[in-house]
Amino acid sequence: MNDLPEWTVIRDRMLAPKPRLSCTAYGLGKANPTRVTHDGEGGWTLDDGHGGHEAASSWARSAVEPARYANLPSATGDVVRREREGARDAWVVDIHGLRRPGGGPLRTWVDAATGAILRMERIDDPAPIVLVLDLREEA
Repeated sequence: MNDLPEWTVIRDRMLAPKPRLSCTAYGLGKANPTRVTHDGEGGWTLDDGHGGHEAASSWARSAVEPARYANLPSATGDVVRREREGARDAWVVDIHGLRRPGGGPLRTWVDAATGAILRMERIDDPAPIVLVLDLREEA
């Protein structure tokens, strides 16, 4: 029995507006983690602990609010399975064309409740490109 949702259902969840969220994001090649808070209205508070600025943390904001990926509406995906990523239920999805048209697939763990990306890696290299920890919905 296949109870996995269609890719379009997951993509719609990723594109939907996000509630107030906070998390700590780690990026491949980034020296320090970034603390990210989204106010639910498009505003961000960023703190990498070292005076980092907003432009340097766009990768973290894009994970929490995947609608920031310009190619997401036209990307295609294959829903692989459902599993836990940390304390969150997530859909594991192989997305084609997320970061650039025709680009190689990226395996993503999409938070089932919010549509935020909890983890992203290349299909052929299972080291995380982005890892979002302690994602929390704020009151």
